[in-house]
Amino acid sequence: MPSGIYKRTQEHNKKISIALTGVTFTEERKKALKGWKHSKEAKIKISIAKTGKTGYWKDKKHWSNNNPAPMKGRHHTKETIALYSLQRKGKKKSEEHKNKIRLDWKNNKDKRIKAILKAVCAGPNKFEIRALAHLNLIYNNKFKYTGDGSFIVNHRSADAYSEELNTIALFNGIYWHLKKYGFKNTEKAKGAIELIESIPFLEAGYKVIFIWEDEL
Repeated sequence: MPSGIYKRTQEHNKKISIALTGVTFTEERKKALKGWKHSKEAKIKISIAKTGKTGYWKDKKHWSNNNPAPMKGRHHTKETIALYSLQRKGKKKSEEHKNKIRLDWKNNKDKRIKAILKAVCAGPNKFEIRALAHLNLIYNNKFKYTGDGSFIVNHRSADAYSEELNTIALFNGIYWHLKKYGFKNTEKAKGAIELIESIPFLEAGYKVIFIWEDEL
């Protein structure tokens, strides 16, 4: 067989279509196929056959309509989502699978956090815009927005950072940093939150500035 994907001719496809017309699997056949797995020998043969072909789809000519991300900008229908949900219902991850996920998260934690923040916090919100402007008014435009995960220290993202001042700025909203955890808006509660949130940055040798939403 030639390299690449083997394509059947239209004549071949018609023959297969005619041959399978009206053919249905019996219950015995369905039961026989349920839970069927490749043997170790078959897996080895498949592995050997695929060796060296991992970069196949990097070649643009194999993309659908030359599109590397055919689902970009598109969404699954409610029916498809419901089908996926039904297929996964009741299925549990094995301990081996869970351990792999934990290990992957541990080894790539900063990378994962950055990806999440880049998707969720690509730009500053209204409060962060005001806080950053206030900060740069005082410090002569020495801070830049980093809440998108562009600056992470000890698995923690800073909202703004000044390399010249070696200083981190954290913009704290009242709901997300106090009320969500059942704390009242008091100086004592704010002090406790600031102490906890500043530890990762202080341990790395940075100074930390806090700007609270209600104090701006």
